[in-house]
Amino acid sequence: MTVAVVLALIAFVVPSSAVSIGTHDITFVSHTFDGTYSTWTYEVTSGSSPALSHWDLTWCNPGAMYEASEDWEYVTDPTTGIKGIKFDKGYEDGKTRTVWFMLLGDFQEGNVYVGTKAGGDIAYGYVNGPVNCDTPIPEFSTIAIPIASILGLLFFFNHRKRREK
Repeated sequence: MTVAVVLALIAFVVPSSAVSIGTHDITFVSHTFDGTYSTWTYEVTSGSSPALSHWDLTWCNPGAMYEASEDWEYVTDPTTGIKGIKFDKGYEDGKTRTVWFMLLGDFQEGNVYVGTKAGGDIAYGYVNGPVNCDTPIPEFSTIAIPIASILGLLFFFNHRKRREK
């Protein structure tokens, strides 16, 4: 197996500390536990227009939510379809905000499904976060297209290398 294929496969298994969703970024900063509460911190950046309206993080334990740095609600977001924590404080283009929330208890870190809404644009990705519910399995095309692209590039470069000899 080539290095590129191995790296592509690892990207699907290893938790992601940052995700670009459209022109917006959600970056996992830290997870701490004080013996009672765990604090999860993210840097959220609204890229170019349309500005980020809100973002959702999959979460299935509303009773554990204790406090957050900005307005939130536990809901199944009708625009993204994600059940979890919805941070509903709009952003300006190019603005970065530190967003943290506290949960009662400590939770394992892993890939957590996130969604954003910006204007009429809705996008999805995975970022490192508290794992408490089943993470949805990505659609076949979400996995197949990038892998097919990587394999195509490998065949192309391999063919080119053989032609040059």
